[in-house]
Amino acid sequence: MDDKANIVGIITKVNKLWWIKINRKIVRKSPLDGATFPYLVKIKYKISDKIYEKTKIVYWGNEDINVGDKVIITYAENKPSKILEIRKKND
Repeated sequence: MDDKANIVGIITKVNKLWWIKINRKIVRKSPLDGATFPYLVKIKYKISDKIYEKTKIVYWGNEDINVGDKVIITYAENKPSKILEIRKKND
């Protein structure tokens, strides 16, 4: 079993994926009523003097995602380039 570790990273690029629609309502009055969209984010983090940059798709509901936001990254200790989970850091 892989050991997990956490580190704080930063979002360096954000792209909203308009073509992937997630409907949050059962009944809608219009095509975009209750619709939300995931983001493609580029995340930068540093472990043992090595800088990693990864691109991931994230969906955090209706939260704003901006360049410069800090995130908590859970990664496998034996393979730091493998991201297991990304959570938005609440300052």
